[in-house]
Amino acid sequence: MTTPDIHSTSEELGIVELYGAPISTFTRTISLAMHHLNLPYIARQHLPHTPQVREHNPLGLIPVLIHRPHAPFDLNKDVVVLYESAAVKSYLDDALAGIAAGRRHGSASPPPLTPPLDRAHLVTSSHTRATVSQISSLAATSVFPALEPKLIKVRQAMEGNGADEESIKVALEEGMEGARSALHILEGFLEENAKKQSSGPLYFVGNTPTWADLYVYPILADLAATPEGKTLLDPNGKAPKVAAWVQHFAGLDMAKKTYPGSVPDLRKQEGKAGHQ
Repeated sequence: MTTPDIHSTSEELGIVELYGAPISTFTRTISLAMHHLNLPYIARQHLPHTPQVREHNPLGLIPVLIHRPHAPFDLNKDVVVLYESAAVKSYLDDALAGIAAGRRHGSASPPPLTPPLDRAHLVTSSHTRATVSQISSLAATSVFPALEPKLIKVRQAMEGNGADEESIKVALEEGMEGARSALHILEGFLEENAKKQSSGPLYFVGNTPTWADLYVYPILADLAATPEGKTLLDPNGKAPKVAAWVQHFAGLDMAKKTYPGSVPDLRKQEGKAGHQ
């Protein structure tokens, strides 16, 4: 059971289970959120399309969140089952984060992953919230497809088949172009936010982590664990702010706690280039 530091009891929160795998970027996104919010949960480690996952998601995809709010007294009453990371994201924002915050007995709550709506500054705060959603969606629908199946997984498959580096490099030429385009877009968001922040660490929106960071980081952490990542995330390259952001985020407690079993961890164990 993963148990971040929290002052609530299991009776107050119930039981939260997360079905997924450390190598899954979307599972890691939700795990990052759990640690950021100090929500204790049980990690059920299962790969996609396994019977254990299909029992809760007919598509067989991960992550899947299960919340048993009346546990341990009644495990089967009002059970919440959610799949699709965007749905899990909403439930964490609207329900679990609030439950945890209400049980802290005076201790400070972590910054919300979705900035609150400020009705005194409705347009500005709405824009901020929408930007978080925009980057989160972009990560899932554009950055992930550009980097994971077209670059990172191609490299891993070719390495597994014993291909030499020259063959891998040729096979990844198209994927490298797509990766550069994705990083260029992310660099633009970081540059825009940097103009608004006078000091402190750089995030995609505001000056604390949001869902935007949590959606992007697992993908770029995987990239950083490859030789291509060393090129694309060169601090003196074309995406210096992205490179600096990856290095900073990797040092956060939530990133360290979700590192074991991730693609970067496995590549490091195998002696492959890069580790983040």
